[in-house]
Amino acid sequence: MQLLSKISGRLLFVVVSSLLLSAAWPALGIAPLLFIALVPLLLVEDYIGNEKKAGRKVRLFWYSYLCFFLFNIITTWWIYFASPFGMFGAVMANAFLMSFTFQLFHIAHQKFGNRIAYLTLIILWVAFENFHMNWDLSYPWLTLGNGFASWVNMVQWYEYTGVEGGTIWVLLANILFVLIIKSEKENKKKQVAKFL
Repeated sequence: MQLLSKISGRLLFVVVSSLLLSAAWPALGIAPLLFIALVPLLLVEDYIGNEKKAGRKVRLFWYSYLCFFLFNIITTWWIYFASPFGMFGAVMANAFLMSFTFQLFHIAHQKFGNRIAYLTLIILWVAFENFHMNWDLSYPWLTLGNGFASWVNMVQWYEYTGVEGGTIWVLLANILFVLIIKSEKENKKKQVAKFL
């Protein structure tokens, strides 16, 4: 992961993550990309978390904000036709809420390590999506589980879990891939097997 040591490398990972999320959305409809879409961003988070430089929380926030801002603008640009100001406001606010949730995960990762942090990510993300669907400024379009809207055969089980089940599925897959990548780098395959 030498590429992550440079700012341009981290920016590339962030942009790739936002493009994978966007390509998975129903407009293009390559939903299986959701299973790896957050991996580059999670690798950036892990790299920044291991840095010894001051200000890493702020840097991570801006990397995640860029990722989620691009994802929001690519997938919900059409709101512009209803209200240009409304579209930019919605995109900026939603990207902020996503980044804030991701930042809380990062803080948990710093304090508690992988196992509790990744569980915290799932809980926080599902809570964020649930909150976002049930308040006055509801913005349900970018719930991760909604990415399978054009692949309904894959998600017949939503009848029991709702869209939150899809979100959990996506997050678990991304976490698994990150753990596999990290275990290959650190030669800790037994740790991944134990996590599974």
